[in-house]
Parts: sequence; structure tokens; C-alpha cells
Amino acid sequence: MEFKITGKYNETYLEECLTLWKFSSKEAFNSVKTYSICCLAYLAIGLLYYLRGKSISLFISSFGLACFLLLIIQLLNIYQLKTRTKKNLLARIEKYKTNPTVVRELLFTEEYIKYCDPEMLLKLKWVAFPYYQEYGNYIFFFLNESKKPALSMSKINIPESIEKDLFKLINSKIPIRS
Repeated sequence: MEFKITGKYNETYLEECLTLWKFSSKEAFNSVKTYSICCLAYLAIGLLYYLRGKSISLFISSFGLACFLLLIIQLLNIYQLKTRTKKNLLARIEKYKTNPTVVRELLFTEEYIKYCDPEMLLKLKWVAFPYYQEYGNYIFFFLNESKKPALSMSKINIPESIEKDLFKLINSKIPIRS
């Protein structure tokens, strides 16, 4: 039993990759939240000490400012990474959209998952995947020891005629994690 999912280099591909980027960037966004809370806490404590006339207020406020600078640096890094990622994806779409025969393929068999595109061929046995996860209209496959998805596919690209049997195969090989 084999199931082949194909996808073109178009807006659906861009959306899939940006969703994968967003999903993979959760840790970075969590650190932004942590820096924000630290920043506000130190600045508030420093302000309280300042209003009470304590000399330690400058020392505590400097921690708040340091957290604020780390927050700005982290936000700039996230923005630059997203901008660079989107630019690279748009370049790849532009490169391959003129040739309608160029596609990305995921092949699911009883033994392995195979990913193929014009630049890469990847064939992994099911034991390499501890689980998969659904995220919106996307399916992410994780490799052992990894917190970030190794493969993804858009549910939009799955033909209705094979969807039920495809998920039956996937669920027989690896569990879903919610």
C-alpha cells in the first residue's frame, strides 16, 4: 500500500512553510514573553524603590533595562529570521513555478516515508518518527530526539480519495500527539 501526496511551489507551499516556521518558533516567542515579564517586574520594582527614595532603585532598574534590551534584540532576531525565511521561500517559488512538472512529493509506504523535491531526496523508516502532530490544516512529522518537525504536509494536498486510508496507515505506524 502506497500513498503519494504532491504539492506545487505556490502560495499553499508558502503558507505551509510559514506555518511550520511559526510552529517551530514557539520557543523564541516564549523567551520574548519571559523577557517581557522580567523587564516589567524589574522596572516596576525599581520605580517603587525610586518613589520611596531608596538608592538601590538605579541598580534594580538597570536589570529592567537590560531585560528590555534583550527583548528588543530577541524581537529583531525573530523579525530578521522570518523576513529571510520568507524571502528564500519566495525565491524558491519563483524558481520552480515556471515549470509545472516540478513538484514536492511525500510517499507513504508500509516501511518508510519518502520526501522528494528538486533539491532533496529523503527516505526515513517509520521508526525514525516517534509521533506526528496536527496543527491547523497541517501535519507535522517529528524525528526522534527533535522538538521541531522534520516533515510537513498540508491537508489541502491530500486527495479525498486516499485521506482515510492514508491516516489509517499513519496511525498504524506512529501515534498522534495533541
